[in-house]
Amino acid sequence: MKKSNLILILFLLIFSKLFSQEFSFGVINDDDGFVNVRKEKSSNSKIIDKLSNGEIVYYFYEKEYDKNWLTISYIKNDKEITGEVYIDRVTPISDFPNLKLKNNTDEFAEYQNDTTSIDIKLEKFISKDHIITYSRTYKNVIDKIDGEEYFGCDGTMPKNQFKSITLNNKNFKLEIPKKHLKNLYEIDFSIFEIYVDNKNNSIYIYFLGGDGAGGYASLITIKNNNKVSRFITIPF
Repeated sequence: MKKSNLILILFLLIFSKLFSQEFSFGVINDDDGFVNVRKEKSSNSKIIDKLSNGEIVYYFYEKEYDKNWLTISYIKNDKEITGEVYIDRVTPISDFPNLKLKNNTDEFAEYQNDTTSIDIKLEKFISKDHIITYSRTYKNVIDKIDGEEYFGCDGTMPKNQFKSITLNNKNFKLEIPKKHLKNLYEIDFSIFEIYVDNKNNSIYIYFLGGDGAGGYASLITIKNNNKVSRFITIPF
C-alpha cells in the first residue's frame, strides 16, 4: 500500500473515532418509490425535495445520535443539497453483495462474481499529454489540469490515472466513458470496492483516492448496464 493512501486511511479512522461518525454513500430505498427530504429532523418540517428510489446520496452516520433521522447530501442540477430523511430510507452501499478481487497488480485489477467481471486499468500520468495550469500566486502549485478542477493531489503533479474500466457480462461488454474517469488521480486498489444492487439493477464502483490533503471519495454507478454516472465528494 502506498504511504500516501495509508495516511488517508489513518486520517479517516482518526476522524471517525474523534467524531464518532462514519462516512458512506447510500441508495434511496422506500416502499413508496420516493422519499421526502426535509429541512429539519421532524416529520412536520418543510419538504425541500423528493428523491426517487435508486438515487445516490452521501452522509456521515453517527450511531449515538442518528437514531431516526439521517442528514444526507447529494447533487441535483449541479448543486449540492443537504437535508434530512428517515434513516431506514437509505441503504448503505456496503450492505449490497460485492464483487471479489481476483487478480491485481499496481496498474490492473479484476473483480468478479458468477456472472460479471470488471477490469480496471491504471496508467502513469504523463504531464506532456495534459495542459497544466499553475497558480498565479504560488508558481509551483498546480491550479488546473486540462482546464478543469482535479482530484487526488493538493497542487502537486499526479502520479497515476485511470486508463480504462470495462464491464464484462455474458451478453455484453461496456467501456466506461472517459468523461467519468478524467480528473481522478492517485488511485490505489487497496481502497476499492464494487457492489451489486440487483433491486435497482445497478453496480457501484466505490473508491478513495488522493494523497492526504488532496483526498476524495468517488462512486461510479452503472445502471441498467448502460447508464453511467459518477459522484465525487471531499468528505474530510
